[in-house]
Amino acid sequence: PKGGPPPPPPPQQPPKKKPPQSTQPETAEDGQTLFDDELDRLLPVGTVASVMRAAIPPEAKIGRDAREAAQDCASEFVAFVASEASDACAAAGRRIMTGRDVVDAVVRLGFDRQAAPLEAFLATCVEKRRGENKVKRAKRAKVVAAQAAAAATEEPAAP
Repeated sequence: PKGGPPPPPPPQQPPKKKPPQSTQPETAEDGQTLFDDELDRLLPVGTVASVMRAAIPPEAKIGRDAREAAQDCASEFVAFVASEASDACAAAGRRIMTGRDVVDAVVRLGFDRQAAPLEAFLATCVEKRRGENKVKRAKRAKVVAAQAAAAATEEPAAP
């Protein structure tokens, strides 16, 4: 090689620290000022728009202002129901909110028509989780059986 030893590696710099969260407000497209905590409480606009699209004819369009308004309303509704469910859990001396608590909160808040679909969805989720747990237990049992069989066939080490 020509020219002597290779150049020394560049000095290692300490990893960059994440800057503290900005307290500067972000401006939405409609000119409103949004702070980080306001942005954190909103449901994803894409998710809200998907729900909206499922409820309208395929050829219909949804304006940006309609998506944002629905996003705000849906986020507020979820927070409202979650707050009621949380209060009920606290009153019962529990720290963990369950799906049953959410359904009960919906009923207490007067949204009785939504309770039946929520009950059905909750039952579906519970059944799906049970099925997943059965599969996991079966896989785990196979692994344990294979390990036991492998251990039984190994010869003990000679002294």
